[in-house]
Amino acid sequence: MSKSSVKTLLLGFIVCIYSQKAHATGGYGPAPRWLENGGIAIDHSPEFFWEAMLRERTKSFLPLEKRVVNTKSPDQEETSKQYALDTVKADTDEFHEAITKSVIKPADPKAAEEAHAQARSVLASAGALPENEFDSEFADYHRGVLAMQSKKPEEAEAIWKKLLARPKEERHYRSVWATFMLGKLGLSTESKDTTKWFQQCRALAKDGFADALGLAADSYGWEAKAELDADHREEAAKLYLTQLAIGDDTALISLKALIPDRGVIEGTMSFDENAQPISPDDARSASAADKLNASIEKALISSAKTPTLRWLQTSHVLATETTLDWVYQTAETDSSGTDKAPMNRCQRWLAALKAAGIKDVQDADRLGWVAYTSGDYAPAKEWLKLCPAATGMSRWLEAKLLRRDGKLDASIKAMQQSVNLLSKEDAAAPSPAATNEALYDNGHTKLHSARADLATLHLSHADFVEALAQFAQTDLTDDMAYVAELLLSADELKKFVDKEFPPSKKKTDAQRNVGEPDQDPDNFFRDLLGRRLVREDRYDEARNYLSPKTLPYLDDYVIALKKAADLKLPKSDRARAYFHAACVLTQNGQDLMATRGEPDSLGRGQTVTTIERETGKQVTRSENNKFVPADDKKVKFHVPVTKEEKKRLEQHKVVPFRYEHYRYVALGLVWKSAALLPDQSDELADILNSAGNWMKGDYRGDDEAAGKFFQAIERRASKTTIGKAACAKHWFVEDQGAWSSEEFKADDKNR
Repeated sequence: MSKSSVKTLLLGFIVCIYSQKAHATGGYGPAPRWLENGGIAIDHSPEFFWEAMLRERTKSFLPLEKRVVNTKSPDQEETSKQYALDTVKADTDEFHEAITKSVIKPADPKAAEEAHAQARSVLASAGALPENEFDSEFADYHRGVLAMQSKKPEEAEAIWKKLLARPKEERHYRSVWATFMLGKLGLSTESKDTTKWFQQCRALAKDGFADALGLAADSYGWEAKAELDADHREEAAKLYLTQLAIGDDTALISLKALIPDRGVIEGTMSFDENAQPISPDDARSASAADKLNASIEKALISSAKTPTLRWLQTSHVLATETTLDWVYQTAETDSSGTDKAPMNRCQRWLAALKAAGIKDVQDADRLGWVAYTSGDYAPAKEWLKLCPAATGMSRWLEAKLLRRDGKLDASIKAMQQSVNLLSKEDAAAPSPAATNEALYDNGHTKLHSARADLATLHLSHADFVEALAQFAQTDLTDDMAYVAELLLSADELKKFVDKEFPPSKKKTDAQRNVGEPDQDPDNFFRDLLGRRLVREDRYDEARNYLSPKTLPYLDDYVIALKKAADLKLPKSDRARAYFHAACVLTQNGQDLMATRGEPDSLGRGQTVTTIERETGKQVTRSENNKFVPADDKKVKFHVPVTKEEKKRLEQHKVVPFRYEHYRYVALGLVWKSAALLPDQSDELADILNSAGNWMKGDYRGDDEAAGKFFQAIERRASKTTIGKAACAKHWFVEDQGAWSSEEFKADDKNR
């Protein structure tokens, strides 16, 4: 990671670049493969997530008020409708309660309730209130609402203040409502008393005045808006965090308004120092760009001087800048055309902190990560020295820096400490959303990333068993499989699985998630080992690890192979046995011997870690399931390939190294069957035609492999019924002979 590697895109001033990778502002899947692209992940900063960091910070802002959730619908119009219904219900119920408890004493309670209901109906249509509405706090509130609807704010204010001037016992139900509405009224009239009203709303609720709608809780967000409008940004930040602590997730968006350099968001440029949007048209001019940059610099320095804003800015920079392909950047020229050195957001924020004279020790580890992300490693070390106590994130940064200095042993030690601390932090978290939030849709977490870094460090040390132990505690199945299937011997893997995932932990097929047999790590490793043992012809041992549903296929396959190898049997029987074994693999090879990692997990376009690390060249799957290194595309290794790793890759690489390699093993068995059959026999034509159909382009996409079987038909079976049809078509036919028909029927029955 270096300064020069940061991509730029100039729009006159701050812009953002989007890439196809997952960014730290939300969950995107799947989780990355840690060893792809030369293991570049080890150089990157961890993913920091805006929502996760904010939720953790709310621990310091937990209020007494409880939020009333009116609807779970994400539709704003539906929510508004439900809120209106709840308001009517609360007003109606509480008016009835006030009569029942003799808080108000109308001469005719029934008539009073009818007039109250009529008043509620009028408010929905903005008509005239009934003259016979009983004089009470409820009637005062209704008159204030009607005045506001009629665009008479002064009249509404006077009415609600009159309500609040009633004796305490006469305003139990509508005092909170009135103060809340006075606050909202103040927002529209820019009253200097706006925040006072929201604070009084909460004070009244605390003193026991009715608050059925949870307006006291809602007041935090509205007061925050008032503070933001008044450019009291630190106060607004605290209130928005309190709003989030209550459970109102709209604060997640509101808090972004406090980030001066947040870049382009859906066509709206950053906010200036007064939190007002800059017109994109104005932003096109150089003078507007210079003006905006100046206001942003001023706002950043202001943010640096206040604790909450400083933390928010640091969090947002980390949440958007920890991937090098998505950065904000200042212009390279000023309005006069003079060249200026580019500065990414990380550097700009650090410069603002320096200009403000800030040496924050509370969040020093996070500021160290800001410096690391920008490629400024010396400042990162300085911030690290200011950390008051070891944290999971500070030890993680220390490990990254030690690794850069070539101190691998010390880096492993620091990274292990980081994993231990992060594990404790997660265990102490009040809820998963606070500190262990999934970074990707498939459940990848911050701790997973830390373990993956530790695993990669052990890999660099050629400690493959410990690397697997760490990868095994993540969701990075491709990386687990790479180490388990290609770097460990079968015996080493067996020892690891027996210790970490004994039979007592293995789930039955009925307990597994449908369609996701590898979802559970115990099943993942035991099944992976079972298939590895089958590939190495250790069938008896494999039985102890494979899924029970796979054992009948294994027995069928092994019996067929034994029969095929029995030289005492007639050649035709042995040939039939070889073909049956090939059919078993074709139909059930995924469960019997497929690799969980490469090559059987690879789709088209995926990089091939195995060959990358073996040859140093980039590889993708090509036509006919081949993986050919590109001579002109060399891999830059961030995780060096040790001699021991290369040696093990050579020892354990799957042969043939092709997608669904077990089908090629099946083809080899068909060739053995064909060698035992006489030329021009129907059985020979049948098995050659079947094998070709297994692999031809419209099925498995390997016409090269299929073509060899067609050539064999032309040479050895052209006079048979199937052979004649195939030669006439110049390719394989759908016809089946006795053997393939029998196999097809058996397979159909099993299905």
